[in-house]
Amino acid sequence: MTKWLLILGAVLVAMAAAGFAAWEHSPRQEIVRSQAAVRAAASWHLHTERVFLNIPPETVDLDVVCPDFQHGIARSTALDGAAIEREYIQFHGQTYNRVAKEWQPAKSPASKFWDCDQHGTLLDGDGNSLPYAAILDDATIRRGELRQSGFGNCRDYEILIPVPTNVLEREYRFVLCINEVDHLPRETRRTPRGSDHEDVKLYSEWNAHTEPRLPADFPR
Repeated sequence: MTKWLLILGAVLVAMAAAGFAAWEHSPRQEIVRSQAAVRAAASWHLHTERVFLNIPPETVDLDVVCPDFQHGIARSTALDGAAIEREYIQFHGQTYNRVAKEWQPAKSPASKFWDCDQHGTLLDGDGNSLPYAAILDDATIRRGELRQSGFGNCRDYEILIPVPTNVLEREYRFVLCINEVDHLPRETRRTPRGSDHEDVKLYSEWNAHTEPRLPADFPR
């Protein structure tokens, strides 16, 4: 009897270990780890290229240093071929726009692109993805391939979230590519409804800066 009890105990321990390993390496647990990593992040860079039908593409670069610094530059081309550049900085609660090569305070503060107090739960600031909370509550998550993105590797997670209240798009589908070492996003991808182009956002320089990098001509 003792022998069989020992065997049964070993089998139960092995089953529990296998179950824990499967749970620990499940797609949902990686999303949990990524949410925690993003909540702890203090700075990052976001790059996007927006492609439009019959309109020149636009590139947008954004640097964020928490708690209150954002520096964004959007570059595009007018229909006549002229270069267009829009640049702004949000710093200490004030928004500044670069106008005619000078920094001018905005008349009214703009809404923050990222809220450093909430960015761990509001991943939808990039326009491609939805909050981590929505992913963990309602999403179907499928693990994809490990691949190269930007300056490193990341693994794709295809995410599908039902949105029954949206009569135009009942399902919100996007891809979140997560680095398996630091669990931070490297890329989000989505093809908006009615578009024939995939929108791609690239993340880099996570926690690379502790202080804002202000342009040399910025008023201090």
